[in-house]
Amino acid sequence: MRKRKPRFNLFLIVNIIFCILIDSENSISEELIFSQKQPVIGGVAAVDTPGYMFWKFFEANVAEKSNNRIIVKLFLNGEMGPEETMFRRLRRNQVQLAGISTASLSLAVPELSILRLPFLFESDAEIDFILESKLKNVVSELLLEKDILMLDWQSAGWMNFYGTFPIRIPSDFLNKRMRVSIEDVSIRYMQAIGADFTQIPFTDVIPALQTGLIDGGEQSTQLFITGGLYSEATYYTLSRHAYVMAIIVANNQWFQKLSNVEQNIYRESVMRDKTYRTLFLKKNTEQLGDLEKKGLNIISLNDEEEFLWKEPVDKMTKKILLESSDKAKNLYNLITRLKNEYKNINNDRK
Repeated sequence: MRKRKPRFNLFLIVNIIFCILIDSENSISEELIFSQKQPVIGGVAAVDTPGYMFWKFFEANVAEKSNNRIIVKLFLNGEMGPEETMFRRLRRNQVQLAGISTASLSLAVPELSILRLPFLFESDAEIDFILESKLKNVVSELLLEKDILMLDWQSAGWMNFYGTFPIRIPSDFLNKRMRVSIEDVSIRYMQAIGADFTQIPFTDVIPALQTGLIDGGEQSTQLFITGGLYSEATYYTLSRHAYVMAIIVANNQWFQKLSNVEQNIYRESVMRDKTYRTLFLKKNTEQLGDLEKKGLNIISLNDEEEFLWKEPVDKMTKKILLESSDKAKNLYNLITRLKNEYKNINNDRK
């Protein structure tokens, strides 16, 4: 009997080969797209500062997690211009990801200015509790409405006063001119305490102190140190009258076009804010101690002095809330509830 030759399903074979080729082509295509990622990252950080360490940590993490197929382009030395300019570039997708202060973000999301209200927060422990709460989701939703994606907080610490003269009470500002930030809340507080003020870029602060254009201003400890303001302003008052926050944000349209793998790489590469807060608080304390030994006059306020700084705040806050949107009022009410929640938890522990 004659043996039959095995039959091959030619159609099936062709289909298998076709599928393999297509999968291979897609894989190669995805690989090429993935390997060409060089996102532009914007921030402000001097070398060997906590901010610099934050971004180098991010850069190294992204490279490691992507097997060096994503190499970020860091711009940390003001190459993007002022922060407001960097933020505009992010919204136009000329910058893909950046650390932007709530002061600049409030230009697009005015509700965020609530976070800068004077004496809104009371301690580092309270800040830890509130920033790790549902506040993050609410702020994230507000930003997303403007096509800005929030990855995490990037705390900058307490705002304090610096000057060429001792600052203990608001009347010390008499016949002095202070530098103030662009935030409306900051300007209103300066007005409420009766200070004469002017707005100049951060890069012009030292020349302004040298020429007498200004006699002082307000600045976070981190930027007071890294900006070298102590060279001209030899008095630093720990007023802790506001808490400065930045947010790590991305252009949402750019981010949504990434694969899930890439999105996770960026999300997981950001140093957690609580870790960063611990890092810069320790560094700031050490550096202030060193500067004090070299002649910086650090002033701590007593209860009576602190009361004078807080005295105009309630009236000012009520006026701001009266003029604010419902979303801003909701944000303020949420923070108030969280503050009470934190207080109750602490009372239960006692």
